[in-house]
Amino acid sequence: MDNSLLPLSSSVNAIIEKVGPDTFIDAATFADEAFKFHYDKYLNGSETSLQLRRSKNKRKANEWFADVQTLFDKSLVESFSNSSEKVMLHGRMLIIGLSLLDISLYQQIKASGAFDALVKESEEDYKLQKPLFEALTEYGRGLYQSLLQTNSQPDQVDSVNIWSDNALQKAENDLLGRAAYARFLSQRITFTQPDEGAYAIHLYGPWGAGKSTILNFVKHELETTVQENGDKWLVVEFNAWRHQHIDPPWWSLMESIFQRTKGNLRFWDRLQEYSWRFNTGRLIYLIPVIIMLWLFSFAISWVPTNIITAQVNQPLTFPVILAAVATTAKNSSDIIALILTVWGAVLAINRSLLFGSAKAAQDYKDRINDPMNDIKQRFTNLISSLRNNHYRVAVFIDDLDRCRSTYAVELLEGIQTLFRDAPVIYLIAADRHWLNACYEQVYEKFKPQIDRPGKPLGSLFLEKAFRFSTPLPGISKDLNRQYWQYLLNLKQDEQKADLEAARAKAQKLVWQARNESEVRKAVDDSQKITSFIERRAIREAAVERLATPEVMKPLEHTLQPYEVLLEKNPRSMKRLVNTYSSNLTLTFLSEVDVDRHQLVLWTILSFRWPQLAEYLEEHPEMLEKIIQQDAAAIPDELKPLLQEPEVLKVISGTDKELKDEENKLPKSNPLTQDTIEKCVQMHA
Repeated sequence: MDNSLLPLSSSVNAIIEKVGPDTFIDAATFADEAFKFHYDKYLNGSETSLQLRRSKNKRKANEWFADVQTLFDKSLVESFSNSSEKVMLHGRMLIIGLSLLDISLYQQIKASGAFDALVKESEEDYKLQKPLFEALTEYGRGLYQSLLQTNSQPDQVDSVNIWSDNALQKAENDLLGRAAYARFLSQRITFTQPDEGAYAIHLYGPWGAGKSTILNFVKHELETTVQENGDKWLVVEFNAWRHQHIDPPWWSLMESIFQRTKGNLRFWDRLQEYSWRFNTGRLIYLIPVIIMLWLFSFAISWVPTNIITAQVNQPLTFPVILAAVATTAKNSSDIIALILTVWGAVLAINRSLLFGSAKAAQDYKDRINDPMNDIKQRFTNLISSLRNNHYRVAVFIDDLDRCRSTYAVELLEGIQTLFRDAPVIYLIAADRHWLNACYEQVYEKFKPQIDRPGKPLGSLFLEKAFRFSTPLPGISKDLNRQYWQYLLNLKQDEQKADLEAARAKAQKLVWQARNESEVRKAVDDSQKITSFIERRAIREAAVERLATPEVMKPLEHTLQPYEVLLEKNPRSMKRLVNTYSSNLTLTFLSEVDVDRHQLVLWTILSFRWPQLAEYLEEHPEMLEKIIQQDAAAIPDELKPLLQEPEVLKVISGTDKELKDEENKLPKSNPLTQDTIEKCVQMHA
């Protein structure tokens, strides 16, 4: 590797040799290796108690080393006091540098006190000429300063560094892809047709990757947009984790939708909804209430007033006392009857759905013949009433990846069955590994019969549950570096002016593109532009343009030649178009541009055999072993795929029928390791 910036200490060289310079590794695992090498010296041996959480932000070891070297100013750093070497990168500096490059690692070792201890040991024991901050390059200082200011709320934790100024929380000032991708999703949502029924989108990523932030941005985009036909969006926010104690799950979701949208219903529609909720199967309770009220009124009208008069005018004799007791008993019975009447009325109301009681919903389900069909129809009528008033409904479900398995599965199945006919958009943010595990736990008995090589049981269910799934955009190291250099040399008021001007110019340029090829060309041409902010603006505008129907419709024709690599079912091509367009936007935003043919192959591989795709993301160097059908080199659960001709056909990207309308696809252009490494960087 290139040591032109900082030579390495003997311990760091040993770590390189152990890890392997070309090995893909995340910062936390890398730091662990450095800690292990000097377990008896660093932090007085206390680092053995650190349990560092791994991340998916993986790169080659020599790339991590190269970036760490750029953080330290060789003219200011001095290592061992008894060494003739004036400048050297030692183990502690390696861990500090990795922490500056990966915010997740920084927050973990900062919280344990290890970061400050490492800095102190470096400054004292290894004689840095100045405090750490002053020993860093300008780039390193920018990263360090941002980490010191970072608000460590879960939604702001990511695998890369971001500018932790207040302006970053405003979608219009975001340059790292979150806001632009939110606009892409809002465009896709806006252009869905109401006659398609329920439309579910899965936004996935690990905990703390920023899914909630994306939801907030999309919500803002939808609520501030009025469509050409006058339709407005009503966004319902549903936190699944906070509702998981309520059964059945479908009821709390339906109730949240009603409570959020009832103010937008016409008076008679709202009255009809309340009437249904009160009367749902509870008329049987109203009959005794009416009878009791009638008997009570009848009894009161026949009270023998002469007995009361007799008690006043006659001497207190036994018959008079007996009559008084009888009257008291009758009055008591009337009071009891009144109490029972009131109680019956309360019971009738409580057992209705009027006040959104989950117990009432469960009771309704148990008592009524075909209750699900009734509820399904009622929900469809509710959404239709809103549609008649020019409102469309989007439901954002968050924190589903914190819920127990049965709840998560029942909620998703409720959307697929009870609510499928109503034209509602569901944007569900959840870690896909969690949802996979939920389905596999609930349907564990079916796993041996249904599991397919490369596509576990949970993946099959998720494929049915969502129209398309998409991760969050990633941030490449080059983008991260360019972004920091831009921010460190610009004041915030200047940044705002730059953004507005660049985005206006980009919109005018990119929105002239009529198809995906022209959008790609605009992005490719932007590489010649020296201004970072103008290049980013063009990429963001390209992302928004890709979501429009004018570009999406021709895309299906463009991808038609790849139909021979898909499963033989009607949804495959639609799924390819959706997933490919999503992946293309991710490459634009992460600035890891990938050849179209290669990206299509990876897209097909990732949704046909997700388990294989995840393995290759972890071990891209194993692609060649799979092509060679080297069964000894891959895990047992993936070995059956080596016998699948379809897998090798997708990886090789060749088929006698595979050609576009201009016959420009090469005869042999197989998926490459370089493509996989880029695709790892394109998502969080």
